[in-house]
Parts: sequence; C-alpha cells; structure tokens
Amino acid sequence: MSPAPSLKHQGIVWHIIGNISNCLATQEKCRGFSAPTDVVLEEHNVVQPDVFVLCDQSKIGEQTVRGAPDLVIE
Repeated sequence: MSPAPSLKHQGIVWHIIGNISNCLATQEKCRGFSAPTDVVLEEHNVVQPDVFVLCDQSKIGEQTVRGAPDLVIE
C-alpha cells in the first residue's frame, strides 16, 4: 500500500473541493468527486484523480465512473 498523501497536499485538495463545490451548487448538470473513486478509461486503465468533475451523468455507475471526466485536478 502506498503511503498517504502529505498533509499539505490534502489541505490543498480540501480547498479545491470547497471552491468547486461552491461553483457546482447552483447547477444540477455536473457533479464533483474526489479520490478514492475509480475512473475507468479503458479495461486496464483505471485511475483515481484527486478531484474531478463529471457533467455526463451516463458515465456514473454504481461503483465506478466510465469514461473521461470533464475536469481533472491531480
């Protein structure tokens, strides 16, 4: 298992999530997510971006997201 990200990294992610959440609060089309959430790009290409936004609701499955997000912050 990899070590957890640094506290500095997690603090930055926290602020990014807060800003994105505020932006998305007034609309219903896009949703924000954070790691650990699997994003399946191809059968053997699965990533877990720190923060991402998805506007195509059809890509959201029960356990994973299938297809590229609209915004990725790593």
